[in-house]
Amino acid sequence: LLAHYVNEVALDEDLNPTLVRQYDVPGAGPNEAVVADVNGQEFLYIMHQANASFGVWRLDGPGEAELMQVPTSLCFYYVPC
Repeated sequence: LLAHYVNEVALDEDLNPTLVRQYDVPGAGPNEAVVADVNGQEFLYIMHQANASFGVWRLDGPGEAELMQVPTSLCFYYVPC
């Protein structure tokens, strides 16, 4: 039911989660995600299962992710279309 959302959560000392923010990615259905640090700036890279694409968010702080790369098709690179 939440296939079109990316949920940002915070964990307290006992590892109990709290929803910080929910990001809408309509029609994409996020599948795999990884956070990477590039020159001191964190980015969230997400593979989208529904349309064989990926999106990139810049992580500026809790609840402040900004979409930097609109989901783009991977057809030319990895997935035959």
